[in-house]
Amino acid sequence: MKLDDYRETFYSYTGKASDISRQLAFAGIAIIWIFKKDLPGAGLTVPRELIVPGLLIVLALGFDLLQYCLGTVIWGGVLSTQRSRGNLRRC
Repeated sequence: MKLDDYRETFYSYTGKASDISRQLAFAGIAIIWIFKKDLPGAGLTVPRELIVPGLLIVLALGFDLLQYCLGTVIWGGVLSTQRSRGNLRRC
């Protein structure tokens, strides 16, 4: 097995782990939505016990997005630097 094969396997598993954690976070938000209360005059309210878990779920999704945004910026900079040095050819 070549190093590139190991790298592709690694990327496959990390990508799948990210997809699953994102799906679980959305499922958590859906569960919290199921337990919301519709009080007349107060609008929609979430039970006090679910506020912290809900905030943590939203925070996890924010970090997931941040990971991809930072990766885009960092690898875009690396690509730009390598192209300006002549280390990469255009396809």
